Amino acid sequence: MNQRPWLVESDKPSYQVLKWIGGGGFGQVFKVVRNGQVVACKQVQLENAEAALDEYDHMKALRGAPHIASLHDGLEYNCKTATLSFFMDYYRGKDLDRQVQMLRGAAEHFTESQIIEIGYQIAVALEFCHSKNILHQDMKPMNGKRPTPDA
Repeated sequence: MNQRPWLVESDKPSYQVLKWIGGGGFGQVFKVVRNGQVVACKQVQLENAEAALDEYDHMKALRGAPHIASLHDGLEYNCKTATLSFFMDYYRGKDLDRQVQMLRGAAEHFTESQIIEIGYQIAVALEFCHSKNILHQDMKPMNGKRPTPDA
């Protein structure tokens, strides 16, 4: 009997990868189709499993938070690749770091009102995290999405 009904163990993922979004030391993030829906999938190597399970628990606690992608039900372990995968809302658009680089390249900048709005959204999201006793340990422009019409 499965002690963790939320954990699906398989050698074949339940999703189709559309494209790589980004990654770092902790894992890789992909745009995927799962159950007919486009979502973001974070894949973490098994050696980081405990950290991934902690993040999964934190993301569950943050469901419904303003300006934070909501976690979807289900965690998958792929025994072929020794990876854990969890799923969250996918946001179209460029991350804040890419937007800054594009503006810099075009000798442009964010307007004062855009900067205030971005700062406000970050503050509201962090306040929600802190209200749940969760410390966001990876605040950086690459983790901030600003939705845009183009994918």
